[in-house]
Amino acid sequence: MFEESMQELFSLEGKVALVTGGCRGIGRMMAEGLLRAGATVWITGRDGEYVATVAEEMSEIGRCFGVVAELSDKQGITDLALKITEQAPALNVLVNNAAVYAVGSLEETGYDSFNQLLQLNTSAAFELTRQLLPVLKCASQDKDPARVINISSNIALTHCAWHSWGYATAKNALQHLTVMLASELTSQGINVNAIAPGTFDTRMLDGWRDDDGKFDISNAGIPMGRFGEAEDMQGIVTLLCARGGAFISGAVIPVDGASAVRPMY
Repeated sequence: MFEESMQELFSLEGKVALVTGGCRGIGRMMAEGLLRAGATVWITGRDGEYVATVAEEMSEIGRCFGVVAELSDKQGITDLALKITEQAPALNVLVNNAAVYAVGSLEETGYDSFNQLLQLNTSAAFELTRQLLPVLKCASQDKDPARVINISSNIALTHCAWHSWGYATAKNALQHLTVMLASELTSQGINVNAIAPGTFDTRMLDGWRDDDGKFDISNAGIPMGRFGEAEDMQGIVTLLCARGGAFISGAVIPVDGASAVRPMY
């Protein structure tokens, strides 16, 4: 009986989730985790052929559907919100994961590129959440609210490394937006939290690889001594979306092997 009740606490059977940027990297990790927990999952991407391919691959795990979306402007966000509303009149989970990353010196970082990072990494999450409020509210139940999860970065929890001016600023803003949304929406049946991942072996880190395509973990500054793995993201996103995490709202949770709190000497 205990085992059965624990399974119920972390089951997502019957729930519907949208993961923006869910075709690759951390987004795909989370989408697969939600599928394995029983949810129906919609994933977005900009390349229609690639989105269709990934959705087909992930359909071997559970019910997965792909939708092409361009979140760099308001019309693209509105188009996505309309598509999801038509297909999912009750949306249990929104994961705002789509993001763009860039580094450069202060002199190299221009006004337009800085604003582009703010738009996709912060403004798009705000606008998509706002437009999907009706279907999120429809999915909310007593003791099991709808969920919004914003994917930030542990770079927003510590000093600004790698000269990621726009990215770090946007992710920090996204964390504060998370807290503000939680203060507004929790009483309306929508929990809002943020996950701040550390270093995961994804395409974002391709520029850090050596000639053999590997990283030197000894220089990565991760106290746990390893990079993040798919199961690490799958575990936290499932917790936040399942009945077992229903009392968590307004949190920013680092998933980084203690990187953000490591000594800086």
